[in-house]
Amino acid sequence: MKKFISILTGLLLAFVITGNAWSEEEVVHKVKQGDTLWDISTKYLTTPWQWPLVWSRNQAIPNPHLIYPGDMVIITKVDGKTVIKIIPADKTKEPEELYTPEEAAAQKDTSIMVA
Repeated sequence: MKKFISILTGLLLAFVITGNAWSEEEVVHKVKQGDTLWDISTKYLTTPWQWPLVWSRNQAIPNPHLIYPGDMVIITKVDGKTVIKIIPADKTKEPEELYTPEEAAAQKDTSIMVA
C-alpha cells in the first residue's frame, strides 16, 4: 500500500511539474495602448536591444514604430530559443475589394485614386 501511495504521489508530482512546463510553452500578449517592440523585447527576451531581431522576423509589421492595440504577440519556446510572432489585428478584418484594371475602368460614377 505504501508503494502504491508513493507511486501515485510521484505521478501526481510529475503531472504538476510537466503541466506547468506545458502552460509556459506559449504566451499570448495582446498589445495595448503604449506598448512598443522595445517593451515587449524587455519583458519576454530580458533585453530591449533584441527588438530589431523581433521586427525583422515579423514581415507583417512594415514599420516597427507602428504596432497597434489588438495586435497579438505570440511567444513560444522552440528548441530552447524564444520565438516571438506578431499577428496584426487588421489581419482578422475582411480583405479590401481589389479590382483588375479592366474592372476599375468599367466602374462608372466612382473615383479611383492612383498612387
